[in-house]
Amino acid sequence: MSATLELLRERGVLSELDWHFAHAVGRVGGDERPAVRLAAALASRAVGQGHVCLDVPRLVDGPALADDKGVPVECAWPALDEWRALLDASPLVAPAGSALVTPLVLDTAGRLYLRRYWDHQTRLAAAIRMRALAEDPPVDDRCLAQGLARLFTAHDAGGPDWQRLAAAVAVLRRFCVISGGPGTGKTHTVVRILTLLVEQGLGCAGRAPQCTLLAPTGKAAARLTESIRAGKAELNCSEAVMAAIPDAAATIHRGLGALPGRSAQFRHGPDNPLVTDVVLVDEASMVDVALMARLVGAMPEQARLILLGDQDQLASVEAGAVLGDICNTGAAHSFSRSFSADVAARIGTPLPVAPDAPERRGIWDCILQLTHSYRYQ
Repeated sequence: MSATLELLRERGVLSELDWHFAHAVGRVGGDERPAVRLAAALASRAVGQGHVCLDVPRLVDGPALADDKGVPVECAWPALDEWRALLDASPLVAPAGSALVTPLVLDTAGRLYLRRYWDHQTRLAAAIRMRALAEDPPVDDRCLAQGLARLFTAHDAGGPDWQRLAAAVAVLRRFCVISGGPGTGKTHTVVRILTLLVEQGLGCAGRAPQCTLLAPTGKAAARLTESIRAGKAELNCSEAVMAAIPDAAATIHRGLGALPGRSAQFRHGPDNPLVTDVVLVDEASMVDVALMARLVGAMPEQARLILLGDQDQLASVEAGAVLGDICNTGAAHSFSRSFSADVAARIGTPLPVAPDAPERRGIWDCILQLTHSYRYQ
């Protein structure tokens, strides 16, 4: 395997960083066997390619890796069972869920992670699962139904009015993902979600919710601010509600309080959470797993999280396609029967369910896909 490692380095498949990382962790961790160092180098390469892990079985059974010119590099991998056995026995590798702190983590499916990305993914998944399964926040159903009827005009596109349903789910749940391509009305929907949340706050709690509007870049934050301010002009709501609708977005780094000269450290975190009731993230497909984990970790447990974006576009620069992974759960999407019936009872319109829809609630009840384009009508 030493020859394979050197070949991949010479052909540019592995960067100098990948190569030196593998040798450094092998030397410091006391395991310099070529197959283990090769796996470590490839795990480092995977992060550089935008993935949070190396899928070892897919690598072994898949096509040859390409060099920096796109030319496949034919090389011999260890047999899968043998490779996994070496990794299982290595002091550099801990099994998923173990209390051992090692540079690498191997899960039961044969995916090899750099430790920090395993930690980011585990914390983020736990936080999202907690919100997806949490008890729904208190909602005035009559106020919500009236608001939906007032803010969403008659739907004539055929099929469900997904914008209206997305707004309802965002108010009813503590976690909501709204994905849609250009022209499907994401911003149109978000302005109305903010309106409904303000109406709920003023009516139920006596105060408007504290909303934190974020985006991954300054340009995206400026675009969100402009879109919401333009969308407010079209709203049918009271002056008090209009005045309380937030319309100033910031970058995620600024919202978290990035510390000068410390790119991965922020003022806000688990020990100093954000003061907010709602966190809305636009262009969420651009947010990598590390930054999303830090953002969710800085949120109060009771705060709503709303992710907005296009799962098929604008992938994150760093590792981890968070929005795409949430939307692509690996199974056909359908809302649960129990949540659909609950929504019907509360707003008069059920969520569509498939014949094999799950009975129990889950993350599938938090994901909505806008598909109808209004841009060229």
